Amino acid sequence: MSQKISGSVCLNHPNVPALAHCATCRKPVCADCVKSAEGIQCCSDVCLQNALASRVVVDDIMRRKQKSQFKALLRRLAILIVLLALAALAWHYKEPLQKLFKQGKSKTEELSKDLGGQVKGAKDSYQKELDAKDAGRKAKQQQKYGL
Repeated sequence: MSQKISGSVCLNHPNVPALAHCATCRKPVCADCVKSAEGIQCCSDVCLQNALASRVVVDDIMRRKQKSQFKALLRRLAILIVLLALAALAWHYKEPLQKLFKQGKSKTEELSKDLGGQVKGAKDSYQKELDAKDAGRKAKQQQKYGL
């Protein structure tokens, strides 16, 4: 509690720099006003009693939080290990995987060429069918309106 808190002054002494914040209400206090017990610094005896009374609950919450953070760290570490193992396997089998990829790519290109012609033919026939229907509709309109 030896360093000043920049920009803060004591709650009770406006011209004295604050050295700590109350653990309960966060109000700034100077060395003369601070009430301390078991490493807890507060602005009054009431805040100190509340802080000490709730310390058990806070400690329990902090233990649970640390346990949760540890589990999250273990989970991340396990994921990292799995990813590293997969990367190592991929590196080890890099050439066979590249060969399979190239085979798949060439097969896809062949199928694309074959299907491309079929799709183009189907598209052309469908377009002709639409054009014929459109022409029939126009002819009916012209007959109907005598154009």
